[in-house]
Amino acid sequence: MTEAVERGVLAGAAVAVLRGGEPLHVGHYGWADLETRTPVGPETLFNMESTTKPFTGAALAALASEGRLDLDDPLQQWIPEFPNPEQGARITLRQLVNHTSGLSDYIDADLERWLETREPLAPAVVLDYLADRPLDFEPGTHWAYTNSGFYLAGMVIERASGQPWFDVVRDRFLTPGELDDLHLCDDAPAARRTTGYIGTDSTLAVDPLFREEGIRADGGLCASALTLARAASVLESEVGLGPAFPTVRTPTRLANGVAIDYGMGLRSGTLAGHALYGHTGGISGYLAVMARFPDDDVSIAVLINTNRTPSDALVLFGPIAARALGVDVVTPPERPLSDAVAAAYVGRYRGAPGEGPVEVTTADGRLRVTLAGAESSTELIAVGEHTFARADGSYPLDRFVFQMHEGVAAAYAGYYNGMHQTFRQRLP
Repeated sequence: MTEAVERGVLAGAAVAVLRGGEPLHVGHYGWADLETRTPVGPETLFNMESTTKPFTGAALAALASEGRLDLDDPLQQWIPEFPNPEQGARITLRQLVNHTSGLSDYIDADLERWLETREPLAPAVVLDYLADRPLDFEPGTHWAYTNSGFYLAGMVIERASGQPWFDVVRDRFLTPGELDDLHLCDDAPAARRTTGYIGTDSTLAVDPLFREEGIRADGGLCASALTLARAASVLESEVGLGPAFPTVRTPTRLANGVAIDYGMGLRSGTLAGHALYGHTGGISGYLAVMARFPDDDVSIAVLINTNRTPSDALVLFGPIAARALGVDVVTPPERPLSDAVAAAYVGRYRGAPGEGPVEVTTADGRLRVTLAGAESSTELIAVGEHTFARADGSYPLDRFVFQMHEGVAAAYAGYYNGMHQTFRQRLP
């Protein structure tokens, strides 16, 4: 962290590592604001961005456990003004928060709108964006990350509970979990908030999006690093969801049986044999990671107030977690891969919305992954059963895991530093 700040690729950062609820390390680095030279300290608040999502998924699960809603209720039942009634009748509440709804992501259009108007985000903005917009895929048949589902889930939570979304999160999780330093960003103490920066070729500039208002259930919370690390274990505790916690952690399964290590607002995975869950977030001048290793009773938070930096929060999280767990940051030995075995992975896979297909080919016992139209590809080596790592040794804790069906790969997922991030499904 110190090295990244000194190189000028990072304005400021905060890290907290807990074991058994007690701090192993709490560190503060660089600047909350470069112009005023305000240093990052224990009370500095960073935008959590999408690490907000676990609390929205948990709030929805809590209301379901109380019988206030059913996770298989159609969206249209709770938001009758949803502009595409036929779509709303096919999308369930669960699909809103496990990214299988097929809804397009409103976020890019909203960021452009904010730069022009500076008007706070409101439900009408999201609903107008989705009006007459086709689904990216039939609900339940694919997985693609979208903020739209979580924003709508926040609206459902408010209607089912009769309270503002943040009040539900505060009353059910933050107050019982003694997470007093976790705030709705719009209402957080201004003097303790950071300025968000964006990396350029030669310097750091203030990100014009860092004070966008009106964000709620998809990314509206702010916290200090120590509070966010403590929050990682609250959802599974008795003051959180308790016995209902598996509802949000259980992997999502598509209609064709393919599983994705994303529950209801929680990413899962394995880092060097250590199971983990949590979330990542990043936009508007901030990047964040919240992770929990339940079997090791280790919780980690990494917060930075700089976007578009090579030293981002997810990259830095890997070696921090490895050190806390006592594992080596190395790529495992390459396993021989015969042409016959490699052929099972070869094919075209669906890219993210707006992208062309991903092509997986094989040569010399290795796989090559190429995005349509890209000039370069990523070479992968086999390091485990249907498991691959980057051949160049970069990001040695990253893994790409294929799911097989009748001897042929049906899909693959990318796990960045052990945590599920991307999903690609084989095209017919």
